[in-house]
Amino acid sequence: MRIWIVNPFDDIPGEGTPQRYRTLCAVLAQRGHEVIWWSSRWSHRRKQNRDQPTLGSESYSLRLIDAPAYSHNVSWARVRNHRQFARQLQVAGDEQIAAGYAPDLVLFSWPPMGTATAAFHWRERCGCRVTIDLMDAWPDNFLMLVPKLPGVRRLLRGLLQPWFRRATEVCQLVDAASAQSQAFADFVRQYGGPDGVHVCYLGASTQGTHYVDRPLGGDLRILYLGAMGSAYDLETLLYAISQLRSENWSVRLDIAGEGERQALLKVLCDELQLNECVTFHGYLQGQPLNDLLAASDVGVIPMLPDSLVAVPYKAGDYLGAGLPVINSLPGELKSLLESAKCGRFYQVGDAKSLANTLRPYAIDRQLARRERPAAKKLFAEHFDRAKTYPRWADWLERQVS
Repeated sequence: MRIWIVNPFDDIPGEGTPQRYRTLCAVLAQRGHEVIWWSSRWSHRRKQNRDQPTLGSESYSLRLIDAPAYSHNVSWARVRNHRQFARQLQVAGDEQIAAGYAPDLVLFSWPPMGTATAAFHWRERCGCRVTIDLMDAWPDNFLMLVPKLPGVRRLLRGLLQPWFRRATEVCQLVDAASAQSQAFADFVRQYGGPDGVHVCYLGASTQGTHYVDRPLGGDLRILYLGAMGSAYDLETLLYAISQLRSENWSVRLDIAGEGERQALLKVLCDELQLNECVTFHGYLQGQPLNDLLAASDVGVIPMLPDSLVAVPYKAGDYLGAGLPVINSLPGELKSLLESAKCGRFYQVGDAKSLANTLRPYAIDRQLARRERPAAKKLFAEHFDRAKTYPRWADWLERQVS
């Protein structure tokens, strides 16, 4: 079967740890399918052009579509990038079909919004099945960019009405739908999409991860893994660390990632005199990342609920390493962690709440170890890519058979 995967955002081989679509492409290719991953020459994470990589042992094809640059995720330049990507994608796909290599199945991620047009165009040309994979709540999350003042979000919704209509049209026109969380599966249904939405969490791989049985007398190692952008409650995390240190608790924070707020966070560390207990590691992948996960006691997900993120990548990374998760996202992730008894919730923006949530792990150094089996169990059930992505591939195969 010929399968086309359309996503311009994920890291491609040579850029970092495999993410959602690289993993899916590999699983499908291992089953003997002819897979093309259509991505962008512009790197969403690194904000620079990239060259065609050598795929090595990975047996799918990767096609990079030229698209203009953008430096900020919320910008008209990014809108222009998405439009150009969708147009050039359709042209490249048409050339592939004309050469006799029409797809049997097209799966496109949402966002971006424009690639659905290409997918439906190809369906008209060659009769392929079209599947949407919900990665983000576009255009709903744009409403969160403006203040909660009377009438402001209603006004913005009116201005974005063409995008809301398009979301409804796309969800109603696809043959099938998958989503990276139950919350996003509900999004598809809200917009009139098909029944039977398949949920496959972003997940993680535990390959190379090992547990380090450190003496209990050392620092409580707290890990934040991810970007340093405006959707993250990282200032609150630093204030909570400062509060715990003022109470003479031995805590250490490791931050692994990059982002536009990194310089501001380093300034705040200076002001709070936290440089001895906060380490900025930069972007990590492979064994250095696995070693840091293994050396940590708890993982933190300090995200603003207005980001509309439901279950981020870092949840799988933490749980795969057996870490209890301290989380600020209400809803789906909160329910998963509380049901499994391997994490706690704090009120976003409240340093006292976060300090109160972390303090029990500093007081009782066995607590994180006792919650480790529950974290591993939750990972095995919902986040282990060795299990969840083959199930997703099974579901995709059924859409054509």
